[in-house]
Amino acid sequence: MKYILCFLTLTFCALQTFSQDQVALKSQVRHAIDELVQFVAIPNDALDEADINRNISWLTDRFNDRGFNTSVLPTEGRPLFFAALPMEDEKPTVLIYMHFDGQSVDAAKWNQPNPYKVELKSLENEEFKTISFEELEEDVNYDWRLFGRSTSDDKGPIIMLLNAIDLLRKDNKKIPFNIKVILDGEEEKSSKPLPKAVKNYRDLLVADFLMINDGPVHPSGKPTVVYGCRGITTLSLTTYGPELPQHSGHYGNYAPNPGFLLAKLLAGMKDDEGKVIIPGFYKGIELDEATMEVLKSVPDDNAEINANLAIHSPDKVGGFYQESLQY
Repeated sequence: MKYILCFLTLTFCALQTFSQDQVALKSQVRHAIDELVQFVAIPNDALDEADINRNISWLTDRFNDRGFNTSVLPTEGRPLFFAALPMEDEKPTVLIYMHFDGQSVDAAKWNQPNPYKVELKSLENEEFKTISFEELEEDVNYDWRLFGRSTSDDKGPIIMLLNAIDLLRKDNKKIPFNIKVILDGEEEKSSKPLPKAVKNYRDLLVADFLMINDGPVHPSGKPTVVYGCRGITTLSLTTYGPELPQHSGHYGNYAPNPGFLLAKLLAGMKDDEGKVIIPGFYKGIELDEATMEVLKSVPDDNAEINANLAIHSPDKVGGFYQESLQY
């Protein structure tokens, strides 16, 4: 289940050094929550074209309200939504990627009547209980959570960006970058049209920096910047056995079982500590002392991680969690 209120700290934590008082800050937070509730109320099933189009219509209005120029970019699948503030030649440009689609919903698995109707909840006795949004009129408790489809993955970050811009402008802060935004409408379907679309619209998307606002909140709740993303590659493996299924009493221990052949092949790719033993697999990954210091400074609790994952002990690809992720 997707939930978020801690997303607010990512946007507004750094802004607390501004001249605005906490009343003004929390007023913007409340506005962000209201806007997120509206956004989540629009179903966003990546398999439903009408859902995606309704979300694009809503996004167009919200970004236009902030002075963005917007356009819809056709692809071989669902369209991309593009927005950009007026460009200034002397500024570097940052391109921000997010997505607004979500996975299909099985309402029976949600602890609320409607996954698209956001509920505000408080943790009580290790269980989240629904509370009234009127509670926000008194104060904003950053330990509360918002439950609804795609609140964190990935509609929340979109609202974060828009309200961060609002707050910067209210505080008369000059944004030192040109901002371009590309929003994906089928990330939950693996974004298959995206690579070709990037090539087709390369002139429009050109930028000095790329930021991807889509990822987990660190358990500490602190704002996190991750330098780089782990990629993925796929391949197909085929193992062969008899042409047709055979009865084990007739050909067992004689005809090779392709299931066991595949299991042996996969098991042979790693050692007992979880390290890939394919020659050259880790080539090019070098962690210098400065990098290791940064990784070690992340406030992870390995015991807590293991408990949450319900594992006795982790693989030993790296010496600790953050190092392991680099491989």
